[in-house]
Amino acid sequence: MSPPKGSILAASALCLSSLASGFVPAISSSRRAFSSCSRTNMKFEYADEYEKSSKDIKMTKNHTDLMTDGLRIAPPPYSVVGRESGLSGTVLVSGFLQGGDRSDQVVFDMLHTGDGLKYDKIVALCEDDKMAKKRLMSRSARYSGLLDVLSFVQSDSNLPSSGDLQGVGAWVARTTADLSAVKSVAELASAAAVKNLVVLVEGVTNDEDSAAMDAALKATDVDFTLLNFNALVDGPEGETPYRFLNITDSPASLDGTAINKDELARLVAVSLTLDKTLGRSLSVKNVKSTEPGAVWLRALRQKGFSRVQEVDALLGGMVDVPYFLRAQEAQVKFKGLREGSVKLSPEELAIKAASDKREQRRQRIEMMKTQIKERQEDILKRTWKALAVAYNDRKYAGKGGMDEDVFNKQNFDEYILDAISMWDSGVNGKKNRQSYHTDADAIWIPQMLEKYSQKRKKKVPSE
Repeated sequence: MSPPKGSILAASALCLSSLASGFVPAISSSRRAFSSCSRTNMKFEYADEYEKSSKDIKMTKNHTDLMTDGLRIAPPPYSVVGRESGLSGTVLVSGFLQGGDRSDQVVFDMLHTGDGLKYDKIVALCEDDKMAKKRLMSRSARYSGLLDVLSFVQSDSNLPSSGDLQGVGAWVARTTADLSAVKSVAELASAAAVKNLVVLVEGVTNDEDSAAMDAALKATDVDFTLLNFNALVDGPEGETPYRFLNITDSPASLDGTAINKDELARLVAVSLTLDKTLGRSLSVKNVKSTEPGAVWLRALRQKGFSRVQEVDALLGGMVDVPYFLRAQEAQVKFKGLREGSVKLSPEELAIKAASDKREQRRQRIEMMKTQIKERQEDILKRTWKALAVAYNDRKYAGKGGMDEDVFNKQNFDEYILDAISMWDSGVNGKKNRQSYHTDADAIWIPQMLEKYSQKRKKKVPSE
């Protein structure tokens, strides 16, 4: 037997009444109207993981193309699974600082400040340590604290020696699209027991070499990520959309493409921390803003995804395949429903009806939360204004000698009840006040009296 409407509103108000003290309880969709409810907590659940991942794929009469309306297919931000090893201690960087370009500093900045990374030593392998120091001794490096953890190792080779890798927990290795070079990286990392490895392969490879690179890294016991790109171009992160592909699928698709330098540096930092990139050999490239992958990426960012969450979602972290492919399936099904060639099963109809009902409840709760907050803010504003006027009248009437704060504390209880009466008059009396406001007052008014009044808390007048 479902609870009466009034009791649901009362329960909602009790859960939301703590707004006055600045606390806003987390509210989300639920299989039931309320799975648990107290004055400070309201918890909901989804019927299953598919419903959770597909909650924004709506089937409505006002349907638009899902692939051009990214916000309808993007899920809300979710928790991602991170790695546990190779995130602190020492990280070595090789393959950078080879030319005169100062933009290589962004890689070291990301390793120093990236989410989840806590390296206390960053080692830069370079051909000329004096020149490398000049390139990295910038004002931003000094102010960010990068110089405090940065050290240099000079080497004639693009790869470190076994001695250089002693005590190194993570290694970022940049190399050309040469199979022998990638195999050397894999052997060195395995022999030195490196815990976390990111290999950056620059250039287009063929099918055989791509598969061999992936196999060489998988043959080790090192947690690795391989990122293959064709070329680097100047540009900040977040400016140009990008897309991942498995390196073994179509390596030739990188021909003629590029990736922004800052974007690649961010992907390096994320690859070190994200579990979804573990043991993956990926190619990455900039794409046009009209491509499905770009629409999907833009929708994730509009939904408030962090960079780590963004990469996880691009790699299909929330479901087994990239999420926009699930949206395509839903779009095909919708068109079939509209044309009559596809019918929803009784179970799907029940799930859709329950989801719609939860959405209505959620909207009602959000509406009550907003109205309660606005009303309480208005009442407090009226109270303080009336107290200021009363104090000034008393002061100019020659009844001074009392501090304003003392006056406010002594009279707050009276003036807040007057402000409530004034608010009620705007809705044609207390009896026409929404019941959830009355229930919220039962908790909120004593809280305000406890906080602002010197007198004993008064009992809230009953109806």
